[in-house]
Amino acid sequence: MSLHAPMTGVGLPETSSKAEVYQAIHHQLVASALAVKACHEIIPDAKIGNMLLGGLVYPLTCKPDDVLEALQENRAWQFFGDVQCRRAYPGYMLRFFRDNGITLEITEADREALKSTIDFISFSYYMTGCVTTDAELNQQARGNILSMVPNPHLASLGVGLAESTRLACARY
Repeated sequence: MSLHAPMTGVGLPETSSKAEVYQAIHHQLVASALAVKACHEIIPDAKIGNMLLGGLVYPLTCKPDDVLEALQENRAWQFFGDVQCRRAYPGYMLRFFRDNGITLEITEADREALKSTIDFISFSYYMTGCVTTDAELNQQARGNILSMVPNPHLASLGVGLAESTRLACARY
């Protein structure tokens, strides 16, 4: 489930709307929760987790627009884990859907299914980077796996990995 590569393995065409992408993601989240529930029923002591892609995203500058952009980008990464760990859609996503005119088809059975939470999270850390509202810098960043601007203040990937790990531990 990826907002940055939402068509991977889902079968959606590249021209899918945001609403279609988020509806497909919703179905994946419900399917995941149902699989967790089924596994726990079959093997009560089983531990089932997820794997999140990502790392901490920093604002390139202290400009309020860059800070807000980083907050929104981090929420995009955290969204999946938040639903899988917290039993429901977080308020920030409900507002995102409302502000973007996205209405998901969510049944009462879906809401009940999402209550089957995972037992642990894992994540795959590839890189960290910065986001900015500067259109020219963003254009230069295209082509990176995650289209982020390199962080000029991060000396090594190990620092980003450590910070991403701390964030995940604190959040979940």
